[in-house]
Amino acid sequence: MATQTSELSVPYATADDVYAAAIVLPVLGTVFLALRWQQRRNQREGIGIDDWLTVPSLVFTIGMGIALVIGVHGKAIGYPTPSQSSLTSEEQMNTVSAITKLKGTVQFAVIILLILAAGFLKLSIIFLYRRLFVVVLYGSPFDFVTIAAIAISAAWTITFVVVVTLSCGTHVSAQWGSPTVKAVYCGRSLDMENAFVVSDAVTNALIWLMPMPIIWAMHMRWPKKLAVTGILLIGSISVIASIIKIIISFQISGGGYRANVDPNLTVGTILYWCMIEAGLANIASNLPLFRGLFDNISLATIIRSVRSTISLDSMTPSGRGGRSQRTTQDDTEVLRSTSRPLDEESKLVDNKNHPLPMKNRGLEQS
Repeated sequence: MATQTSELSVPYATADDVYAAAIVLPVLGTVFLALRWQQRRNQREGIGIDDWLTVPSLVFTIGMGIALVIGVHGKAIGYPTPSQSSLTSEEQMNTVSAITKLKGTVQFAVIILLILAAGFLKLSIIFLYRRLFVVVLYGSPFDFVTIAAIAISAAWTITFVVVVTLSCGTHVSAQWGSPTVKAVYCGRSLDMENAFVVSDAVTNALIWLMPMPIIWAMHMRWPKKLAVTGILLIGSISVIASIIKIIISFQISGGGYRANVDPNLTVGTILYWCMIEAGLANIASNLPLFRGLFDNISLATIIRSVRSTISLDSMTPSGRGGRSQRTTQDDTEVLRSTSRPLDEESKLVDNKNHPLPMKNRGLEQS
């Protein structure tokens, strides 16, 4: 069990805690990703870019788990800092033990892998939104917001990979060097880490909340709106881990790391919550689609009804005349956008002698 520290507001993560997170979460992520792809096949939906982007995210998450297992096995993560009482103060500042070097190496690897895993997962979620909504909201503000979000997420990933890698300048190995070497070359590393954890949590929250205004503007009953909202917000559970990382990071930068906390256990606790964040995010990102494996009522099914509502509105004179929708006789099929203007659709209706206007016919079919 984890024990409470005198400085940090969360318990230290023990070796068993880290082992469990590093092994169980990647395994569950792999299972859920396989189920996601199987669900795509069951519903005869094509594998989209949102599905492919989850693959590198999971691979980097597995890499985090492997790095943490190596760190725990070497007693650098999840264990107290070894005593150096036999060394003088000067020797302690200029000596790098094997455990200290391993701890720094694992810390560097896990943070880089977390940035990559989080970046690809952010992109996957945004492309999922585009797959569900933009087909009927092409050219809308939401279309442009998602495009901007893709650019921001890609830039965020690249920026922090570079920033963390070069946080000690060109002396990358200083990140697992002695305290003296770190003081010389890595003076701003804590500020960079704080910027990373805060921006990660903020972008995660914004991405999960992004489609909410669209959903609540739809012509759906309240229970259905709540159902869609609940399914999408399942993924926000990883934001909790991000917030805990922020708390620990700011406590460290405020003096905790240099005061009465154990350095190795503190680093291990941060990396433990990094693993929790990445693992839960990978699992949760698949849950909106995973439900359809069991009861055939997936998020995609709900969104189809949303698309139907939007397409009917687009056929009215006040709607968007340049982009119309046709429903099929089977109301469970996905609505597809057509390139024909509204007047051409009306001519087709007249030629087929349909007694009902286009809008009413769509209502009967949906």
